[in-house]
Amino acid sequence: MLPFWNKSSSSTRPTNSPPPTPTPPVVEPVKQGLPIKHTKAKDLSVLAASATAIALSVASPSCSPMDTALDEPGPSKESCWKTAYEAAKIAIDIANASSDMCLPLKAVVGALSVLIKNYDQSADNADQIREIEERVESLSEILASPVGDRDDKEKARRVALRRKLTRVFKKLRPLSKQHGIVKFLKNADHSKTLNSFVQDLATAVTDYQTSIQQDIYGNTKKIGEDIQKIIEAADLKRLEELGPVHNAGHQAGHHDLCLPGTREAVLDRIMRWTKNPQERRVFWLNGLAGTGKSTIAQTFSGMVADAGALGASFFCSRDYLDRKELKHIFPTLAYQLACRYPAFRERIIRVIKQDPSVARNSLISQLKGLIVDPLSATSITCVIVVDALDECVDDQPASAILSVLGRHVKDLPSVKFFITGRPEPRIRTGFRLPLLEPITQTFLLHEVEPSNVDKDIRLYLQEKLTAIAKGRSDLDVSDPWPRDCDLTTLTKKSSGLFIFASTLARFIESEHHEPDKRLQLIINQPDCTAHEGVAGIDPLYTQVLELAFSGIEETEMFTNLRRVLGTVVLAFNPLSREQIAQMLGVDVPHIKTTLRHLHSVLIVPEDDSKEIRVFHKSFPDFLQDPHRCSDPKFLIDTPTHHGQMALGCLELLKKLKLNPCDLPDFVMNRDVPDISGLLEEKVGGATRYACSYWAMHVRSSPTTGNYVLLLITSATEFFNTNGVQWIEVMSLENRLESVVHSINHLFDWFGMVDTSTPNLHNLAEDYLRFTKNFFHLIQQSAPHIYHSALPLSPRSSMFRPMILWEKTPITGVYGCPDTWGAALQTIQTGSVKNWLIATSDHWIAAAQRKRHEVVIHDAITGALRLLLRLEDSIVAVGGFQDGTIVLCGHSNGSVTLWDTQTGGLARTFALKNKARIKSVAISMKGRFLACLFENGMVEVLEVAKKGKNDGIWEASPVTCFCWLRLEEQLAVAGGVWVQIWDVVAGTTLRSFTTVELIFDMVYSQELDRLAVATRGSFRTITVIIDLQKGKSSVLLQEPEWLDRFAFSRTAEEIVGSMMGGGLGVFSLSTQRWRYYKLRDTVNFISSLPNGAVVVGARSSGIQLLSMDDRYAQPPQPTLVHTVTTLDQGRIIALRLEEQPAIQLLETSTMSNLFTLSDDLKGYNIGNDFDGLVAASLKNRMVVYCLVGSGGGEYMQSCGLGDKLPIWTVKIDSVPSEGKFSPAGTRLVTIHFHGPWFERTSSSISVWDAGTGKLQAAKILFGPYIPSPYITFDSETRFHSEYCTYNLELSPGAETTHQISFLSSYRAMESSESQYQVDRSREWVVRGSEKICWIPPGYLSSRYRGHHWAGPNTLVMLGEDRVLRKLTFRS
Repeated sequence: MLPFWNKSSSSTRPTNSPPPTPTPPVVEPVKQGLPIKHTKAKDLSVLAASATAIALSVASPSCSPMDTALDEPGPSKESCWKTAYEAAKIAIDIANASSDMCLPLKAVVGALSVLIKNYDQSADNADQIREIEERVESLSEILASPVGDRDDKEKARRVALRRKLTRVFKKLRPLSKQHGIVKFLKNADHSKTLNSFVQDLATAVTDYQTSIQQDIYGNTKKIGEDIQKIIEAADLKRLEELGPVHNAGHQAGHHDLCLPGTREAVLDRIMRWTKNPQERRVFWLNGLAGTGKSTIAQTFSGMVADAGALGASFFCSRDYLDRKELKHIFPTLAYQLACRYPAFRERIIRVIKQDPSVARNSLISQLKGLIVDPLSATSITCVIVVDALDECVDDQPASAILSVLGRHVKDLPSVKFFITGRPEPRIRTGFRLPLLEPITQTFLLHEVEPSNVDKDIRLYLQEKLTAIAKGRSDLDVSDPWPRDCDLTTLTKKSSGLFIFASTLARFIESEHHEPDKRLQLIINQPDCTAHEGVAGIDPLYTQVLELAFSGIEETEMFTNLRRVLGTVVLAFNPLSREQIAQMLGVDVPHIKTTLRHLHSVLIVPEDDSKEIRVFHKSFPDFLQDPHRCSDPKFLIDTPTHHGQMALGCLELLKKLKLNPCDLPDFVMNRDVPDISGLLEEKVGGATRYACSYWAMHVRSSPTTGNYVLLLITSATEFFNTNGVQWIEVMSLENRLESVVHSINHLFDWFGMVDTSTPNLHNLAEDYLRFTKNFFHLIQQSAPHIYHSALPLSPRSSMFRPMILWEKTPITGVYGCPDTWGAALQTIQTGSVKNWLIATSDHWIAAAQRKRHEVVIHDAITGALRLLLRLEDSIVAVGGFQDGTIVLCGHSNGSVTLWDTQTGGLARTFALKNKARIKSVAISMKGRFLACLFENGMVEVLEVAKKGKNDGIWEASPVTCFCWLRLEEQLAVAGGVWVQIWDVVAGTTLRSFTTVELIFDMVYSQELDRLAVATRGSFRTITVIIDLQKGKSSVLLQEPEWLDRFAFSRTAEEIVGSMMGGGLGVFSLSTQRWRYYKLRDTVNFISSLPNGAVVVGARSSGIQLLSMDDRYAQPPQPTLVHTVTTLDQGRIIALRLEEQPAIQLLETSTMSNLFTLSDDLKGYNIGNDFDGLVAASLKNRMVVYCLVGSGGGEYMQSCGLGDKLPIWTVKIDSVPSEGKFSPAGTRLVTIHFHGPWFERTSSSISVWDAGTGKLQAAKILFGPYIPSPYITFDSETRFHSEYCTYNLELSPGAETTHQISFLSSYRAMESSESQYQVDRSREWVVRGSEKICWIPPGYLSSRYRGHHWAGPNTLVMLGEDRVLRKLTFRS
């Protein structure tokens, strides 16, 4: 039906012409404020009919919403359908508002409702189709993005999803291409279809996402596992810092297990001790050599480990260096505990992070920090096993390990210790210590009922020999074998020694001989008693050797045998077949053939790279003792074979190459991963052994005969060609102190040989000086031997030709010393002005005043031996002569005695005198302890009584005291008198008087002399008191005061420090002085047994000096005092001569350009402040400070050309530093105020450079006190270290300025050089690289050191007031 308003037009329309586009009528909306329900019904009917007609006329088949959605869109179609849709909605609203609407109209309204519903559904379907298509296209684009080549899962996942999307898209296309009216009429069906498409699409995407999530979960889990592995690896790496011995635990299987059925009673007793919490905490398995202690310990460890109760184990061995040193025991036990218990690992990692050097601390600190504290915190219950404690190197009268263990076992109620060891004196004494004896269960293995031991040995032999018979089916062995009578005989011959039985079994087991014949050989031997594995085992060893080489008459064969056997038994660390072959210069099959028949006494692995070990230590003792080994074919001449091994070691060392491990330049040792593995790969085990032990073999070599010349020749060649490479390897081995010991071993041998060795002696001494002078450097970095140590060596040393200038960053050194000089070594403790120092024959102890730490260094090598952390601050230190005890006086009025090997507290004394302690000392044999107080009183205690005696009090004030040779005698001095006291009787034995007041006194035990220093008017007067003769003699000192002094070790000389600088040595026999250069304040002097003098220098640290005549030098007055920088690469140096002089030096050649001296007459250059302020080549001006002859401090400027003063101004305080502005118009200076030890404020002053007029000044307080360095950005903007300042003219003034604070930041002194000095003043750095080491004293300690860095140069002023310049590669 056509719309009624188009009837006429439709009749005239051509038949074939398309219908005209209808013009949509305008439907006016109902007016606002006139609701439909208030309209008349008739009107509503008319409106409803009109709206219905409009809607029906527009809704023709030629205009469908689906057409507009999916066909080519047309504005007319959209417009007509929107109009119909709006008209239909209005019609329905009008009709619903009419309550009396006619029935036909209601039917039409119903049709309109269906029309609107279909339209809405059709529109929704169209939108949904469009959304589905867009989503499919978007997903397709995403899936088309590239995937990593390795992600096969993601590729498969995307392929599957694209297949599903393609299926949905194919189903969707037919629906979108249907005719509009069909789509319109089937809206409901299409909606269901589209919903299923959406569901399919959602399912496909969900499946894809689920698969991804599963992978993410898997990957996350794997990442978590990987992270955990990384954490565990990091923890293990951190644990490796403990330096554990990895083959020291029971898992290494160094010993056989007890044969089943043997040692049951012993093992049962030990297991009952383990399980019973009421048993004592420590179990000592005490047995003689050869009684099977280690076998029992191995078996017990396995049993406890199977039960889950073994915490850690350490099997000591004298054959291995790392298993015979006490310092490795506790770190190794801690490492094993950390691997066993996660909670313990967490604690120990925390300990290592807090103190990375904990494994190098004292034994007591190791035990507490690595074992006791972590175990206490985690409440772990376990057993710790230590086997063969007697095989560790320990020079204490009581075992050091047992001493520290006794102090802390009570702190570990859940931990038990199982220890085995022979009853040697130090082991017995250790277990008898008061703290350890009550908690130790001792089991005497050698006192077990002999019948039980014989039963076990018989069972062992029966099992072993039966197994041998079963394994030798090719031989005719009688059955039964062995016979009961044979077993009885063998058991009797063993005499309770399992070592005899086990050696016997290994002897019979030889695959090259018939077992029964070997058995009969032993049985037919005459009986012999056994004691400690000597007499009883000797015939067996003899039989083994004779049968192994029976029928051989060649002398050469036995010579080779002794060479090989000598290498095996004399090696300081076990060697493998490969290593022995390299050392002896033979092939490996030769070693195999030689040792083929000795498997009963040697443990010879199948692997040629594994170490050969002796089965029992009684075998090497047998071979080296002519009273036990009577056959000269097998007797090893110990010195001769040591000489052979020394020559073999030296030959290996001569093959060392430069940088053997191919390390990168400037690398620090700690940054090289797996150094040990790298050394094994690049250097090899044999050469590593040679590096460590060659000198020990030399020391034990013959001192007469041909070997002396051979060794001298070989050692000389080695030092000339490969000595530096040897030091490099020892640095990487972290055993640099062994270089010092090795050269001292060589010197010991020199003293015994009958041949003069001047050339080799000089070479060795040069190497010793080189190592000790650069010890601190080489210990940190092996490559810096070439980059720093060699270039900085003296010009006359043998090392200068070894410098590889093309590989070192240094191209020139100015100020390098000609010779080594008196300084042997510097122990870098920093400034010692607040340090207390004490020495013994073996160590040097230093404690910082009022601090809680004592550092103890080896007196020979300078290496750190011990770090003691105390609870109370320290005010005095002292030492026992043999080095076993260090004394500490504390601010709380107590004195503590510390064991220097274990680091444990030996005793604490509470003193009666409550005054401040001044000094402490222990008598020669350690019986008495004396304390001197600030009030001049002396208190003496008897050590054995633990301080419970009355002591001795003296009313007269005492200045100093020292113990004498007789144990009970104490020399005290005060005022002008010296008295000898008997501290037991409490009486004065002798008295001496002096003319002047006494300020110090020293004693020589060798000659029983006292040297008393008194202060005269202009000099120090030294009085020598010969106590044996009871006479005193007066020595007049040079016209200069002594500050500190000491006897030389021989007591023939007195060593003293001059208050003006340097050391003086006075010979009592020649009455002559000689002087040594040392430009530093000395706080301490002492002599060592090796003749060296220990000096505590205020700025340079602790120095070891040689008082050899070769190094004596007259005092040198011409020394650089201060230095300041100039522009254009020059510096100014102020020198102290007879009169002040200023010199301008050109840094490229260090030549003098200009000297100013005449115009400085009448002024003094003070020693306590910097004389130079600033200099400028632009202004041709230098500014310096002077002290007037009548007093007062002045700042003066001088022109560089005419050398005439330009201006002079009086100042209140000497500036610490000054700088000219870039244009040279202003001078900025910084002044410190307050005492030197507590700067309370500072000030910045700005001066007119031309007139010297003060332009501005600013006082600074607190944290804004600047450093002495100033840098300029412009004429009016400059920096100190922490702050930036601006300089402005004051309002209304032409010359007066004001200084304003701009910001707080940290700015270093600017420099165009790529080479700088780091903050520690120990290294020259280029970026983050440490390029060159700065030796101690090369930089003055004042204001972080005077130095200037040019483009490729560094000029430094040292503590010795000498200028040095380093030139670096561009």
